Amino acid sequence: MSGKDFTRLNRNDLETIRSTVSQLLFIQASCVYIVGIEPGINLVISLMVPQRYIGTLTKMATEGLPELRNIGVDLIQISDRTIKTQGTPLCHRKPFCKPARYSTFKFFV
Repeated sequence: MSGKDFTRLNRNDLETIRSTVSQLLFIQASCVYIVGIEPGINLVISLMVPQRYIGTLTKMATEGLPELRNIGVDLIQISDRTIKTQGTPLCHRKPFCKPARYSTFKFFV
């Protein structure tokens, strides 16, 4: 998916990201929602997962997520924090916690 533009994105690409996230978090794919696609310099795909998994995903991302890197995901943005899929944080800001049951995060592909 690296280098893909919005016009060439297909349902299989989205399902690959969705299923990979569900496998990483050991949750059903039905608990991972694709809530947005934003074209631009990078294609941004917004996903939503249950709030209780955001901390786990953040920790995993800072340690590196080759599974996501292998499918073309370059960056993960969780709240105000952007992390390369190799595990290098790009910025640190105050922690943010949404009170909602689900939280949204973004992938840059």
